[in-house]
Amino acid sequence: MPTEKVSNIVQTAKHLSGNAGVRFTEKRQKELELLIGSPKPLSAYELMAQLSKAFLEYIQATSMYRILDFLK
Repeated sequence: MPTEKVSNIVQTAKHLSGNAGVRFTEKRQKELELLIGSPKPLSAYELMAQLSKAFLEYIQATSMYRILDFLK
């Protein structure tokens, strides 16, 4: 997906989060970017592996599920 389109989606998510009074954290943004950039649906554990590989960050499964719930 083109970088500009990803940026627009992220900005929309930030705006909607702000309107709802919820923080759009850096981890939420990274996970959203991974989901958008993936050519196929990803499981929580696939996202965890990609987050670790792409950003050198570890996230626990419970946190991943909370973020996925937030993004839906």
